[in-house]
Amino acid sequence: MNDFRRLTVSQISEYIGMVFDSDMILSNVCISAEIADLKYYQSSGHMYFTLKDEQSVLKSVMFRSNVQKLRFTPKNGMNVLVYGRIGVYSKSGTYQLYVNSMSEDGKGKDAEAFERLKKKLAAEGLFDESRKRPIPRFPATVGVITSAKGAALQDILNVTGRRWPLADILICPSLVQGESAPAELCEAMRYFNTFGGADVLIIGRGGGSGEDLSAFNDEALARLIAASPIPVISAVGHQTDFTICDFVADKREPTPSAAAERATPDIEQIKTDLAKNGFSIANALNNKIGVLSQKLISQEKTVGKAAAEGYIAYKSLQIENFENVIEGQKNIYLSRSRSLIENYSMHLVGLNPLAVLQRGYSYVTDNEGNLVSDADDVKIGDKLSVRFEKTDLEVKVTDKNVINKPI
Repeated sequence: MNDFRRLTVSQISEYIGMVFDSDMILSNVCISAEIADLKYYQSSGHMYFTLKDEQSVLKSVMFRSNVQKLRFTPKNGMNVLVYGRIGVYSKSGTYQLYVNSMSEDGKGKDAEAFERLKKKLAAEGLFDESRKRPIPRFPATVGVITSAKGAALQDILNVTGRRWPLADILICPSLVQGESAPAELCEAMRYFNTFGGADVLIIGRGGGSGEDLSAFNDEALARLIAASPIPVISAVGHQTDFTICDFVADKREPTPSAAAERATPDIEQIKTDLAKNGFSIANALNNKIGVLSQKLISQEKTVGKAAAEGYIAYKSLQIENFENVIEGQKNIYLSRSRSLIENYSMHLVGLNPLAVLQRGYSYVTDNEGNLVSDADDVKIGDKLSVRFEKTDLEVKVTDKNVINKPI
């Protein structure tokens, strides 16, 4: 049985680091690759990024002392030539490239593809300001295309709910990064282009690296946005760099929150403006009334008191005639109503069963209140109630005399 040497994780990491440091190739490398996932921390001055080619990626770090020597500003998608060494980061047990120096080596394939597509669509007029439409001022429905799980959606819901709670929010969720993202974003745009349902669209996501945002550089998506019958606001969360969607959309905003503000009016500001406008209109009306009053006074003086009195007398006569007509119509209506009421009263009296009792008749009911209309319906010993006009009699059947009934 082989003997194994017992080591700690730290000892293993230290040993691997020694192996890397002693390797002549790994300790002095020159690599041509494309930058991705670039992060620069101002507090430390260090820069972290990934170098990639068509098959692999390599985590890399460039410390502050070397960053300060750079003669250009590295960006995602840029092709660079770097010099440094491969070392082990013992805390995570991973290897990475420690970059000593860096120089430009072309723009990189992603950046070149971006520029080609940008020039192509610009030549077709898809970026022209003349074809872009204004955003509606008071949208009833705001359509949103973004990830259902991202913070961007919550930012949009919060801002629209605060600024314009009268609007409905129609969400068509989609992936916003990864291989399937362009197809899902295109499908969401086709949905709105086909079925409508929104007055303005917001398409976007939160911030990320150039590689994370690449779905928004898709040519098919750009053409769907350009063809959209609904105005589109691009809200890919980045401040400095642009995507193709930003150029082709009707409006571009740097963040989803800013897009939500662009898409909706501020209801509190509208209330304030309405109050100010109402005050201004009231003042204008008062001023107009004052001017007309003065004009009327002037005209009265010009026309003269006699003419004014004659006009008043004429109008008074018209009013009196109207009153006479109304009074006559009222009397006719009241007369017809009284006749109808009397006819209905006489008819109701004829239908009143108590009127029959007043003529000497009566009616008989059994103990359950059912009307008895035939002697065959009772038997000896039954108790009956006999109803007269003013009194009731409780009777008991002791005998039955059968009267021959007519055939």
